[in-house]
Amino acid sequence: MILYDYHVICVLRRKETSLPDLVWDLDSNLPCPSPLATYVAETIRPSFQLFSEFQRFSGLYMLRYS
Repeated sequence: MILYDYHVICVLRRKETSLPDLVWDLDSNLPCPSPLATYVAETIRPSFQLFSEFQRFSGLYMLRYS
């Protein structure tokens, strides 16, 4: 069985490292934008253990403006 969730977010990577990277996700309940660390902890929840028959898989597509 495959459970599939198509989800699109926008991540702003800051050039200045003292500022947090930001995420816009119009489908989550978090404010827009949210700091990337908060977004990962609250939505992806990597510490949450799935049943052994399930695996996480993520794909990443980068868009870069010149």
